[in-house]
Formats: sequence, C-alpha cells, structure tokens
Amino acid sequence: MMASLHKVKETPLYFFRIILGRIAAVLTAVAVIAVVFHYPMGRSWLFMSLFVYAVLLWVYPSIWLFVIPALLPVLDLSPWTGWFFLDEFDLFVWVTLAVTWWGKNRWWEKHWEKEKQPLPRWAVIWITLFAFSCILSTLKGVLPLPEYDANSFSNYYSRFNSLRVAKGFFAALLLLPLLQRELTDRTRIKKYLVPGILSGLSGVVVAAIWERSVFSGLLDFSTDFRITSTFSGMHTGGAYLDGFLVFTLPLIMTCFLWGRNRFSALVGAGLSISGLYVLLVTFSRIDYAAVAISVVIILFGFVYIKKYRWRSFLWIFFLVCAAGIMIQPVFKGGYIQKRFSRMIMDAGVRTLHWENAISSMTPDLATSLLGMGPGSYPRTYFNDPHGNQKPAYYEFRIEGENSYLCLSSGDPLYMGQRINLKEGGSYTIELDVRSRDNKSRLTIPICEKSHLYSFNCKWLTIDVGDTKGKWISKTLSLNELNLGQGRFYQRRPVEIALFNGQSGMVEIDNVRLIDQDGKNLVKNYTFSKGMDRWFFNIDNHHPWHIFNIWVSLLFEQGWVGLTLFNILLLYTLITLGKKMVRGDVFSLLLLSSFAGFLIVGLIDSLFDSPRISLFFFLMIFISILQPGWYLRSQKNRPSKNDTLENTKK
Repeated sequence: MMASLHKVKETPLYFFRIILGRIAAVLTAVAVIAVVFHYPMGRSWLFMSLFVYAVLLWVYPSIWLFVIPALLPVLDLSPWTGWFFLDEFDLFVWVTLAVTWWGKNRWWEKHWEKEKQPLPRWAVIWITLFAFSCILSTLKGVLPLPEYDANSFSNYYSRFNSLRVAKGFFAALLLLPLLQRELTDRTRIKKYLVPGILSGLSGVVVAAIWERSVFSGLLDFSTDFRITSTFSGMHTGGAYLDGFLVFTLPLIMTCFLWGRNRFSALVGAGLSISGLYVLLVTFSRIDYAAVAISVVIILFGFVYIKKYRWRSFLWIFFLVCAAGIMIQPVFKGGYIQKRFSRMIMDAGVRTLHWENAISSMTPDLATSLLGMGPGSYPRTYFNDPHGNQKPAYYEFRIEGENSYLCLSSGDPLYMGQRINLKEGGSYTIELDVRSRDNKSRLTIPICEKSHLYSFNCKWLTIDVGDTKGKWISKTLSLNELNLGQGRFYQRRPVEIALFNGQSGMVEIDNVRLIDQDGKNLVKNYTFSKGMDRWFFNIDNHHPWHIFNIWVSLLFEQGWVGLTLFNILLLYTLITLGKKMVRGDVFSLLLLSSFAGFLIVGLIDSLFDSPRISLFFFLMIFISILQPGWYLRSQKNRPSKNDTLENTKK
C-alpha cells in the first residue's frame, strides 16, 4: 500500500501539482504583503501577527483549525480602518492557504494522515454544481466591469460588492481540501475545531457584555438598545450576531460531554449563562424561538441515543433553569414587550419587503436562472426604492490632484471616524465645503457611538447654500467636550461624523478636528485614500438587506442557485441525521445548530456577511466529512474501513 502510494506521488502529475501549488502560494503571499503595505493602521503589528501565524502553521499544520474559527467572529477592525471589502481576517485565511499550498512536500506530509477523508460522491456533485452556480451568479453581478476608482471597493452600490459577498463561500471551498486532511483524525475536532469555535464565542460574549455595561447597563431591559458585539457588518442592520449565537450555543455542550475535569464543566457553565444572557439582550424574538427549538432537538436526540443520559439531562435542566431565571426580568422589560406587541405588523412589513425585492429583479430568463448577483440588492434598491425615500449615498471624486467626499441627502447616512478626545479639552473644527443647492446644510455630530446608537451628541450645523461651485472654508469652536472619558474599560468610543440631512449634494474636503495642542485628530482628512479610517452607519435597514435566506438566494442566485443550495442543505441534514441515529452526539449538536441558524434565516439574510457564509459552509463541509463521535455500543458503530468504503460508494 505504502509503496503504491509513493509511486503515485512521484508521477509527473504529482510534481505538476507541487509546482502549481507553490506558484499559487507565492502569488498569495505577494498579495498579502501588498495589502499589509496599504493597510491604514498598525501595519507592523499586522505583519508580525501574520508572520508568527505562518511560522506556527508551518510547524503545527493543524493549528489553523483552531485559529480561523477563533478569529472569524472577533477580528474585525472595520470601524477603525474603514476597510470592509477586505479586512484583517481575510489575510489570515490567505496566509493559511499560502502556507498550505507551499507545504505540499514529503516533509510536510508526514504531519498529515496518509489519505484524505473522502467526500461522498453525491456531496462532490452537489458542492461542485453549487460552486459553478455561485461563479456564474458572481460574474453576472460583477459584469460589465465598472471603471476602477476610489469607490470600487468602498461602497455597497459598487458592482464589486458581488465579490465581497461571494468571498465567504469561495474561501470555505478553498479550505475544503485542508478539512479533508484534518478530519482523517476525528480527535482534531475535539482538540482544535470546537475549542476554536468556543474561543470565538467567548470573545463575542465578552464584547457584548462590555457593550451593554458601558452603553445601557447590564440590567436595564427597558431601553431600546440592541447590541452588535464584534460584528461591525451590522452597521447596516442584519442579524449576524444572532445567527452566530444560535449556531454556536449548542456546541457548548461538548464541554460537558468531552471534558474530563471540573474546569471544563465550569467553563461550559459560565459560557452557557453568559451566552444565554447575550442572546436574551439581542431582544430578537426569532432568537428565542430558535434556541428553544435547538434545545428540544438536543433533548429528543439524547432520549434516542440513551447514553450519558443523566449528565446530558442535568446540563439541559441547568440550562432551562438558568434561562427561566434570566428570562423573567428581560420579558418584564418594556422594550421586549413592545416588540412582541408588534409581531403581526412586523410580519406584514417583512412580507411586503420580500415581494418588493422579487419584483425589482430584471424580468429575463438569465436573471430567473442565475439571479441578480451576490451583493446586488443595495444597488437595485437604490435604483428602484419601491416608492420609499431613496437612501443617501457617498462617493469620492478627484479634480486634478484633489480628492474630496460627496455626500447626498436621503435616508440618513453618517460618514464617521473614531477619535480620541481629552477630558475638558477645547477643539476647533475646520473644513472646506461647496454645493449648488441653496438649501444645503451639513451636520457634524460628535457622539459616543456604538455601531447602531449615538449618545451624548454634540450637534453642529453648517449652512452651506449655493457656493457657485467654489470651495469655502468653515470654522467651528468647541469648548469643554467631555466624551469618551473614564477608565479604559469604561470608555465609550467617540466618533465625529458628517451628515447631509437637508437636500442636494454637499462636497467636503480637508476635515480637521484640532485640539488645544494644534494636533489634527482626523486621519485621512483630505480623503486622498478614499474610505481609509472612515466608516458609515445608517438608520433604515431595508435598503441593504432582503431579510430572508431563501428569498435572498432567489434574488442573488436565481432558481438554479436556490435549488442547489436547498439540495446541498438537505443532503447535509440527512447526513447528520443518519450519524445521529447511529449514536453520534456531535452530529446531534450540529443538527440543532443548523436548525436554530435556519430559523433565524427565516427573517434575515445572513449570507450578506461573508464571515457568516464562510462559517456556515465550513460547518456544512465538516458535517459531511466528520467521522462521528459515537456514544452507543460498539456493535452499532461502523468501523473505519466501513465508513471509508461507504463514503467512496
């Protein structure tokens, strides 16, 4: 067997694959270095982090299975960098691929199993077909290629937004061969994958609790404040935090099932209570239903499996009791009662929104089959707002060598930048503006800011008027500006923003916030680097999301993409169900996770976030590939050879 294996490796095709892999690795590494070179903040720290990770990955090839799930929900600096088409997490994925592609040699392969975990034939067919559908839909969204400028990768209205949304699935697809190598040893799920997922969940929970503590208070359940935690993609709304929570919370049970000491049980208990609290304070009605159904699936699953029953029931009983205690003050709060009273009306609004989204599709055969393209809905809504007010928009323009920002009126849009203020300081705002509208005004709020809410704002307004096409300078003074103060763990982020709430178009340049020492606190104040260090927020979420996974897939990928997605999803759920019936507890937990995620997807289009789609499809592939953690008797457990033989068939 070994001799034949080495013979296969020494064929010309094997060496061609080595050369091709190393070319891809070099190109990817060059791309990473080029991106880091243009990164708007902390380049040296980012480069060192990527370099250390590359070294660790070379020495410990399986470590990516921990690092990628751990960083996926927490490594998000978009509010500070202004980058949301390409970000820090993407670079870690690229480094993972580059090191792996370069490492295909005999020294590297001794760290892996001798064979890949094979994908079942039908899984290969459905994944391949869905991948081709995604490629065609993405091309349809991108083409015809627009002219490249500063707006190409800084605006959701850009045709390149199709690449941003689609990159999640394609990143998961590129990581699939690595999963096949890793999951030949099922213990890597226990050693790397699940600890990585729970580490990411812990980071999300800590960030959410901090967000509640500094903005609304941990026990205030009457204020209409909703958390976003580490998911900056929610600056346009969405339920990415909700989808991640309901998927990962059932996996906490592995702390009780796989842990062999009290420490893991304490970690699981603490993460369960804190995670449940975070879920409750999302004030999302669908989240409550999703978690309840996930718990019911787990409960009935363990009744069927009939192993570790009392330990499992004790964990579920503990979770239900904790939920009962924590639910009472939340449900007595005025905010969630108000949301429950609006359920019927909100359902009608959602239904009308879906109908409008489908009706805005181009009426031709190609669109019916392949959709409008991933990420094309904001652009479509902007061009056809269904009788509603058109969203505001921004764009960067260049005159000669001068760059500036154009900010339109419409549904409110705030172009902001995070700043650090000194206590009791005096500041001066200076900027250049111009407009051709007599009623044009520019508002400059300086606020303590979460992603969706503003606090203690200082509102400043400039009457611009018709400047006859000439730039005019404006100066405003601020005294005793005490925002974002306190100890480091108590400080609220502070943001200066630009907002056109009147009419027409306002053009802005040379925005400066000068402190009493003469230092300008605004980075990229000339907009010469486009969106760098700037990040926008909006009030109305409807222009940016369709709010349903399946309606969104129909809009973006047409009937072909929707059908293939449903087939792949159904195949995955059946695979998990078969493994669960044979006694695989991990498949049971995954089944409950998918159920909760899909329930949230009934009222939110979760795949608008490439991170969430990457996570979802990685878990799809893991569900198909993972050998199983069988808890029933050995006579019901298939042998390794039987499993490999069945999957090959």
